[in-house]
Amino acid sequence: IWVRPTPVFGRVADLWSILDLITDGLFGRPFFGFDVRYANGHKGEYGWENDGITNPEELASRLKSFMLKRARAEILPGMPPKTRQVVRIDPAKKAFKAPKVKGSGGLHAALRVTAGIKRDTVTEAVVNECGEGSKVVVFAYHREGAQELAKAIAEASGDDPRCKLRNMRVWCVTGDTPVEARFKQAQAYREWVGAAAFVATIDSVPVAISLKGATSVHFADLTFDPASLLQAEDRSYEVGSTGLAIIYYLVSQTVDEHVLGLVLPKMEQMETMTKEAAANDFR
Repeated sequence: IWVRPTPVFGRVADLWSILDLITDGLFGRPFFGFDVRYANGHKGEYGWENDGITNPEELASRLKSFMLKRARAEILPGMPPKTRQVVRIDPAKKAFKAPKVKGSGGLHAALRVTAGIKRDTVTEAVVNECGEGSKVVVFAYHREGAQELAKAIAEASGDDPRCKLRNMRVWCVTGDTPVEARFKQAQAYREWVGAAAFVATIDSVPVAISLKGATSVHFADLTFDPASLLQAEDRSYEVGSTGLAIIYYLVSQTVDEHVLGLVLPKMEQMETMTKEAAANDFR
Protein backbone atom coordinates (compact mmCIF):
# COMPACT_ATOMS: atom_id res chain seq x y z
CA ILE A 1 0.00 0.00 0.00
CA TRP A 2 1.44 3.38 -1.02
CA VAL A 3 0.58 6.28 1.31
CA ARG A 4 1.58 9.58 -0.30
CA PRO A 5 0.48 12.25 2.23
CA THR A 6 2.27 12.95 5.48
CA PRO A 7 0.97 10.26 7.88
CA VAL A 8 1.49 12.23 11.11
CA PHE A 9 -0.76 15.25 11.30
CA GLY A 10 0.61 16.78 14.48
CA ARG A 11 0.21 13.74 16.77
CA VAL A 12 1.84 10.33 16.89
CA ALA A 13 -1.60 8.93 17.78
CA ASP A 14 -2.71 9.77 14.23
CA LEU A 15 -0.51 6.94 12.94
CA TRP A 16 -2.67 4.22 14.46
CA SER A 17 -5.46 4.16 11.83
CA ILE A 18 -2.95 3.82 8.97
CA LEU A 19 -0.93 1.18 10.80
CA ASP A 20 -4.06 -0.76 11.69
CA LEU A 21 -5.10 -0.80 8.04
CA ILE A 22 -1.80 -1.97 6.56
CA THR A 23 -0.86 -4.46 9.31
CA ASP A 24 -4.32 -5.89 9.98
CA GLY A 25 -4.27 -5.09 13.68
CA LEU A 26 -0.64 -5.82 14.59
CA PHE A 27 -0.43 -2.55 16.50
CA GLY A 28 -3.37 -3.49 18.72
CA ARG A 29 -7.13 -3.02 18.65
CA PRO A 30 -8.72 -0.80 19.66
CA PHE A 31 -6.27 2.10 19.65
CA PHE A 32 -5.90 2.49 23.44
CA GLY A 33 -2.93 0.14 23.71
CA PHE A 34 -1.10 1.95 20.94
CA ASP A 35 -1.82 5.30 22.59
CA VAL A 36 -0.51 4.17 25.96
CA ARG A 37 2.66 2.72 24.47
CA TYR A 38 3.54 5.41 21.95
CA ALA A 39 1.36 8.52 22.42
CA ASN A 40 1.41 8.98 26.19
CA GLY A 41 -2.22 7.87 26.28
CA HIS A 42 -3.94 8.29 29.63
CA LYS A 43 -7.23 9.27 31.18
CA GLY A 44 -7.25 13.01 31.67
CA GLU A 45 -9.53 15.37 33.52
CA TYR A 46 -11.93 15.64 30.57
CA GLY A 47 -11.48 12.24 28.93
CA TRP A 48 -8.88 10.29 26.99
CA GLU A 49 -5.70 12.20 26.14
CA ASN A 50 -3.19 11.03 23.53
CA ASP A 51 -1.31 14.07 22.28
CA GLY A 52 2.19 13.11 23.47
CA ILE A 53 4.98 10.78 22.38
CA THR A 54 6.56 7.86 24.26
CA ASN A 55 9.02 5.15 23.23
CA PRO A 56 9.85 6.86 19.90
CA GLU A 57 12.90 4.69 19.21
CA GLU A 58 10.86 1.50 19.56
CA LEU A 59 8.11 2.81 17.28
CA ALA A 60 10.62 3.96 14.67
CA SER A 61 12.19 0.49 14.74
CA ARG A 62 8.83 -1.21 14.21
CA LEU A 63 8.00 1.12 11.33
CA LYS A 64 11.20 0.28 9.45
CA SER A 65 9.86 -3.07 8.28
CA PHE A 66 7.25 -1.51 5.98
CA MET A 67 7.75 2.26 5.84
CA LEU A 68 9.92 3.67 3.08
CA LYS A 69 11.11 7.23 3.50
CA ARG A 70 13.58 8.95 1.25
CA ALA A 71 15.52 12.00 2.33
CA ARG A 72 14.54 15.29 0.70
CA ALA A 73 18.03 15.48 -0.81
CA GLU A 74 17.42 12.20 -2.65
CA ILE A 75 14.01 13.22 -4.00
CA LEU A 76 14.85 16.81 -4.85
CA PRO A 77 18.60 16.89 -5.52
CA GLY A 78 20.35 20.21 -5.33
CA MET A 79 17.55 22.05 -3.55
CA PRO A 80 18.71 24.63 -1.02
CA PRO A 81 17.44 24.43 2.56
CA LYS A 82 14.58 26.54 3.74
CA THR A 83 15.33 29.39 6.11
CA ARG A 84 12.84 30.30 8.80
CA GLN A 85 12.51 33.35 10.97
CA VAL A 86 10.00 34.65 13.48
CA VAL A 87 9.11 38.34 13.38
CA ARG A 88 7.89 39.46 16.79
CA ILE A 89 5.77 42.57 16.91
CA ASP A 90 5.53 44.55 20.15
CA PRO A 91 2.05 46.05 20.33
CA ALA A 92 1.19 49.26 22.14
CA LYS A 93 -0.88 48.58 25.25
CA LYS A 94 -3.83 50.32 23.64
CA ALA A 95 -3.53 48.20 20.49
CA PHE A 96 -4.24 44.83 22.08
CA LYS A 97 -7.18 44.17 24.33
CA ALA A 98 -8.00 40.56 25.13
CA PRO A 99 -11.59 39.59 24.21
CA LYS A 100 -13.94 38.92 27.10
CA VAL A 101 -15.28 35.76 25.45
CA LYS A 102 -13.90 32.57 27.01
CA GLY A 103 -13.13 29.16 25.54
CA SER A 104 -12.51 28.45 21.86
CA GLY A 105 -14.63 31.44 20.84
CA GLY A 106 -12.38 33.71 22.85
CA LEU A 107 -9.28 32.11 21.35
CA HIS A 108 -10.45 32.72 17.78
CA ALA A 109 -11.48 36.26 18.71
CA ALA A 110 -8.02 36.89 20.14
CA LEU A 111 -6.39 35.57 16.96
CA ARG A 112 -8.46 38.02 14.95
CA VAL A 113 -7.24 40.86 17.15
CA THR A 114 -3.57 39.95 16.67
CA ALA A 115 -4.17 39.51 12.93
CA GLY A 116 -5.28 43.13 12.76
CA ILE A 117 -2.19 44.30 14.64
CA LYS A 118 0.13 42.42 12.27
CA ARG A 119 -1.54 43.51 9.04
CA ASP A 120 0.48 46.71 8.49
CA THR A 121 3.80 44.96 9.19
CA VAL A 122 3.02 42.06 6.85
CA THR A 123 1.77 44.40 4.13
CA GLU A 124 4.89 46.56 4.30
CA ALA A 125 7.20 43.53 4.10
CA VAL A 126 5.32 42.04 1.14
CA VAL A 127 5.17 45.31 -0.80
CA ASN A 128 8.88 45.91 -0.25
CA GLU A 129 9.73 42.47 -1.62
CA CYS A 130 7.41 42.82 -4.59
CA GLY A 131 8.88 46.25 -5.23
CA GLU A 132 12.12 44.42 -5.96
CA GLY A 133 10.36 42.23 -8.50
CA SER A 134 9.79 39.17 -6.29
CA LYS A 135 6.86 36.81 -6.06
CA VAL A 136 5.62 36.01 -2.55
CA VAL A 137 2.97 33.87 -0.88
CA VAL A 138 1.04 35.06 2.18
CA PHE A 139 -0.98 32.74 4.44
CA ALA A 140 -3.65 33.78 6.92
CA TYR A 141 -5.74 31.73 9.33
CA HIS A 142 -9.20 33.26 8.80
CA ARG A 143 -11.00 34.01 5.56
CA GLU A 144 -11.61 37.62 6.61
CA GLY A 145 -7.94 38.00 7.49
CA ALA A 146 -6.83 36.79 4.06
CA GLN A 147 -9.26 39.06 2.27
CA GLU A 148 -8.28 42.10 4.32
CA LEU A 149 -4.58 41.37 3.79
CA ALA A 150 -5.05 41.01 0.03
CA LYS A 151 -6.93 44.31 -0.05
CA ALA A 152 -4.27 46.09 2.03
CA ILE A 153 -1.44 44.71 -0.16
CA ALA A 154 -3.25 45.67 -3.37
CA GLU A 155 -3.88 49.22 -2.12
CA ALA A 156 -0.34 49.71 -0.84
CA SER A 157 1.22 48.33 -4.02
CA GLY A 158 -1.02 50.56 -6.10
CA ASP A 159 0.54 53.58 -4.39
CA ASP A 160 4.09 52.25 -4.71
CA PRO A 161 5.86 53.29 -7.94
CA ARG A 162 8.24 50.31 -7.68
CA CYS A 163 5.34 47.84 -7.75
CA LYS A 164 3.74 49.65 -10.66
CA LEU A 165 7.02 49.39 -12.54
CA ARG A 166 7.18 45.67 -11.74
CA ASN A 167 3.60 45.10 -12.99
CA MET A 168 2.51 43.70 -9.63
CA ARG A 169 -0.68 41.69 -9.20
CA VAL A 170 -2.43 40.22 -6.14
CA TRP A 171 -4.51 37.01 -5.95
CA CYS A 172 -6.64 35.88 -3.00
CA VAL A 173 -7.90 32.33 -2.33
CA THR A 174 -9.99 31.16 0.64
CA GLY A 175 -12.12 28.16 1.54
CA ASP A 176 -15.02 29.84 -0.28
CA THR A 177 -13.11 29.85 -3.57
CA PRO A 178 -14.27 26.99 -5.85
CA VAL A 179 -11.65 24.26 -6.20
CA GLU A 180 -11.25 24.75 -9.95
CA ALA A 181 -10.76 28.47 -9.44
CA ARG A 182 -8.02 27.81 -6.89
CA PHE A 183 -6.02 25.82 -9.44
CA LYS A 184 -6.58 28.46 -12.12
CA GLN A 185 -5.46 31.29 -9.83
CA ALA A 186 -2.38 29.33 -8.78
CA GLN A 187 -1.54 28.72 -12.45
CA ALA A 188 -2.00 32.42 -13.23
CA TYR A 189 0.31 33.26 -10.35
CA ARG A 190 3.01 30.86 -11.55
CA GLU A 191 2.83 32.16 -15.11
CA TRP A 192 2.63 35.86 -14.25
CA VAL A 193 5.52 37.89 -15.62
CA GLY A 194 6.20 40.44 -12.92
CA ALA A 195 5.90 40.87 -9.19
CA ALA A 196 3.05 39.03 -7.49
CA ALA A 197 1.48 38.21 -4.15
CA PHE A 198 -0.68 35.12 -3.65
CA VAL A 199 -2.74 35.48 -0.46
CA ALA A 200 -4.58 32.43 0.88
CA THR A 201 -5.94 30.81 3.99
CA ILE A 202 -3.66 28.06 5.26
CA ASP A 203 -6.07 25.22 4.55
CA SER A 204 -7.32 26.42 1.15
CA VAL A 205 -4.26 25.42 -0.89
CA PRO A 206 -3.99 21.60 -0.87
CA VAL A 207 -0.98 19.47 -1.71
CA ALA A 208 -1.81 19.26 -5.42
CA ILE A 209 -1.56 23.04 -5.92
CA SER A 210 1.84 24.45 -6.86
CA LEU A 211 2.90 28.01 -6.04
CA LYS A 212 6.33 27.63 -7.58
CA GLY A 213 8.24 30.82 -8.19
CA ALA A 214 7.86 32.45 -4.80
CA THR A 215 11.01 33.58 -3.04
CA SER A 216 9.34 33.86 0.36
CA VAL A 217 6.30 32.59 2.26
CA HIS A 218 4.79 34.88 4.89
CA PHE A 219 2.58 33.41 7.63
CA ALA A 220 0.52 36.30 8.95
CA ASP A 221 -1.09 33.80 11.34
CA LEU A 222 -0.21 30.49 12.95
CA THR A 223 -2.34 27.37 13.27
CA PHE A 224 -2.41 24.61 15.87
CA ASP A 225 -1.69 21.96 13.21
CA PRO A 226 2.05 21.73 12.41
CA ALA A 227 1.40 19.50 9.39
CA SER A 228 -0.72 22.26 7.84
CA LEU A 229 2.13 24.71 8.31
CA LEU A 230 4.67 22.36 6.72
CA GLN A 231 2.37 21.54 3.80
CA ALA A 232 1.66 25.23 3.22
CA GLU A 233 5.38 25.96 3.20
CA ASP A 234 5.98 23.32 0.55
CA ARG A 235 3.52 24.76 -1.97
CA SER A 236 6.41 26.95 -3.16
CA TYR A 237 9.29 24.57 -2.45
CA GLU A 238 9.89 22.59 -5.63
CA VAL A 239 12.61 21.59 -8.06
CA GLY A 240 14.10 24.74 -9.54
CA SER A 241 13.75 26.79 -6.37
CA THR A 242 16.79 28.96 -5.65
CA GLY A 243 15.93 29.38 -2.00
CA LEU A 244 12.85 29.96 0.12
CA ALA A 245 12.50 32.22 3.14
CA ILE A 246 9.73 31.29 5.59
CA ILE A 247 8.58 34.17 7.79
CA TYR A 248 6.23 33.75 10.75
CA TYR A 249 4.69 36.83 12.36
CA LEU A 250 3.46 36.96 15.94
CA VAL A 251 2.50 39.62 18.44
CA SER A 252 4.57 39.37 21.61
CA GLN A 253 2.83 38.57 24.89
CA THR A 254 -0.46 37.64 23.23
CA VAL A 255 -2.29 34.48 22.17
CA ASP A 256 0.25 34.17 19.33
CA GLU A 257 2.89 33.19 21.88
CA HIS A 258 0.49 30.54 23.22
CA VAL A 259 -0.06 29.03 19.77
CA LEU A 260 3.67 29.05 19.06
CA GLY A 261 4.31 27.25 22.34
CA LEU A 262 1.82 24.54 21.37
CA VAL A 263 2.81 24.03 17.75
CA LEU A 264 6.58 23.88 18.28
CA PRO A 265 6.54 20.68 20.39
CA LYS A 266 4.28 19.06 17.80
CA MET A 267 6.68 19.97 15.03
CA GLU A 268 9.45 18.43 17.10
CA GLN A 269 7.38 15.25 17.47
CA MET A 270 6.99 15.09 13.71
CA GLU A 271 10.72 15.69 13.31
CA THR A 272 11.44 12.81 15.68
CA MET A 273 9.36 10.39 13.66
CA THR A 274 10.13 11.61 10.12
CA LYS A 275 13.63 13.02 10.61
CA GLU A 276 12.63 16.28 8.90
CA ALA A 277 15.75 18.30 9.62
CA ALA A 278 14.19 21.52 8.34
CA ALA A 279 11.89 21.62 11.38
CA ASN A 280 14.83 22.19 13.71
CA ASP A 281 15.47 25.84 12.93
CA PHE A 282 11.95 27.16 13.63
CA ARG A 283 12.78 28.98 16.88
